[in-house]
Amino acid sequence: MNKLYQSFSILLLAIMLSGCMTSLIGARFDNNEYFLINSIRTTAEIGVDYCGTNAVKQLIPNMWVKSLELKNYASDIPGNGPMIKMSTKLHDMITGLNTRYKTVGESVEPSISYCTLKFKSIIRDSKIIQRVVGDKPRWM
Repeated sequence: MNKLYQSFSILLLAIMLSGCMTSLIGARFDNNEYFLINSIRTTAEIGVDYCGTNAVKQLIPNMWVKSLELKNYASDIPGNGPMIKMSTKLHDMITGLNTRYKTVGESVEPSISYCTLKFKSIIRDSKIIQRVVGDKPRWM
């Protein structure tokens, strides 16, 4: 009976420590996070070439939805504080671009320079986030 109790205690301790390690180390690599940030980056890389055209008006809302998905997804992963901050900042940036294109009339489009600079900022931040997500440990 005493041997069974010791085995059970060791097993319980191992389970508890593995959970603690996850919270100390941070979240592990997540394919979904990587997919979403890659999708945002790819859309921005395509969008920069379409500034000044009607096609950009279709790309921006799509990118906004993906950034909201990333922000919401990242927010519920334990030990994922840095990713939550980065995805929220990126979503806020994309929200600004989306709002600018939604609130202007047909005759008052944002300038091509504004569009290009916003997309380049999104690309830059997406690359940083992609590196952070890619550098997370894959195995424990």
